[in-house]
Amino acid sequence: MSQEQESKIEMQHENEIIAKINDIATVLAEEKIRNEERNKNMLEKIDRALSHAHDARNVANAYSVRVEIAEKDIRNITDDIKALKEEKFYSTKNKVSIVLGVVQTVTSAGVIALLIFLWEHIYNK
Repeated sequence: MSQEQESKIEMQHENEIIAKINDIATVLAEEKIRNEERNKNMLEKIDRALSHAHDARNVANAYSVRVEIAEKDIRNITDDIKALKEEKFYSTKNKVSIVLGVVQTVTSAGVIALLIFLWEHIYNK
């Protein structure tokens, strides 16, 4: 073989190696882009999940305060009903106002319970 032919064969091998290196570089660049997109999507999902968690915590705190108030109102209602049973309140006006207070408190406690029930079913799906 002449030196010219050897040079051509060597050049051809070099070109093949360069082509393979370029192919590998292209595949790596494409994979890097896909990974960056996956990471971006994952970060967005994590941000959304954190936002939902903060919202849920805020709602839970708000409902916790409302439930405490409702429990206090229910204790007051129980005391009022016991007092009515013992007939400590003699005037009709007091009896009517206590009964109206009981109805109002039971209604607000029911609304709170309904809101908690709906909240749990919406966010636990």
